[in-house]
Amino acid sequence: MQLFYCDSPPSLQSWMITLHDDRINHQCLHVLRMRPGKPAVLQRWTTRWYCLFDHYIPSQSASHKWTPPTTIRSIKTQDTHHTPPNPHALCLAMLNKWDKVELVAQKIAECGLWTLYLFPAHRSCISQPNHKKMERLTLIAREASEQSRNWYLPSIIWVDHPPQWYHMIKADFGGQNARDWIQQQKTIHWPICLCIGPEWWWDERDPIHTFYPLSLWSSVLRAETAAIIGWWILCNMDHPQETRARADQI
Repeated sequence: MQLFYCDSPPSLQSWMITLHDDRINHQCLHVLRMRPGKPAVLQRWTTRWYCLFDHYIPSQSASHKWTPPTTIRSIKTQDTHHTPPNPHALCLAMLNKWDKVELVAQKIAECGLWTLYLFPAHRSCISQPNHKKMERLTLIAREASEQSRNWYLPSIIWVDHPPQWYHMIKADFGGQNARDWIQQQKTIHWPICLCIGPEWWWDERDPIHTFYPLSLWSSVLRAETAAIIGWWILCNMDHPQETRARADQI
């Protein structure tokens, strides 16, 4: 069942929901080729509507109509989410290709990413933001979140240096083993931001000297792999018992 985030509030009238979002309309009509009766989920902020696709209205301001399922169906017509988003963040030093950054954004968005920071390290090949690439990253992360039916849209932010308002840790092959760190997570301050370095390792001029070093794996990982594994660790910080059980796998 496809989930769509609504940028603008839909028009609610009786059992009908009328959309005026060009992105969603294009995806429904031309990409998914949805037909009447096809189920889908619409979300605005923390409210979701479980709907059935009704029909397409050809007009100058083209829109789609959705009919929520009747009370005979087991699915809810509306649901509200009250759990706050994952407070942790990932800070990624720019890689040598935007394609690799897109892969990282897509995969960690599937796992519930809320905030991804991109910054140019001294050994990064890309030192300036590209607005079109950033828009594409945001769209990729958004679509990944929709497909995974996450409750919160991810934010991808370009910064000149890693943020300082988190408890900062850095991926470092010579740091503390991730297994031991997970076992001691009660002593870790929240929220946490994991900083992933570029392909050519950290430079002495990078402002990460005070960050706590953490070894994510028993071997050296590529930057995109380290980012995905590191975010998996942060996601499990909210589930202490499950995390400790999985720590034996690291």
